[in-house]
Amino acid sequence: MNKQIALVSSCHNRIEDLCRVLPSWLYMPVDKFLICDYGSAVPIEDKILSMGYSDKRISIFRDATPQKWVLSWAYNSILMNIEPNTIVVKIDCDDEATPKLINWIRHAAELLENNNVIYGNWLNQHKYGSHYPSSGFF
Repeated sequence: MNKQIALVSSCHNRIEDLCRVLPSWLYMPVDKFLICDYGSAVPIEDKILSMGYSDKRISIFRDATPQKWVLSWAYNSILMNIEPNTIVVKIDCDDEATPKLINWIRHAAELLENNNVIYGNWLNQHKYGSHYPSSGFF
């Protein structure tokens, strides 16, 4: 596959949730983990490093003083740092990476290599025929 896969997430004061699920993310077949720290009181990067997570695939983008909490703005701040030809997979900061999700990402990467469109809820992908879902908006 020529395209990279980037897992993107945004977090605002939900550091404990993120730290709980982060180990499951690190098993995912992705090239980058891009996390937006959108005005958390305690910087996410400090917490992650203090817990010993030093995976080079993790990048954290911090907006320390956002105007207000708007989820799409947080994701847009991540997307400005995405390289061309990157497959973007959105995940909530409290979602654990299950084997089913990991297998779906592998399948989605194959589909997107051929420029297919993916939208909707990935858990219902079998209901949509040729359009395979993901949960996200950009």
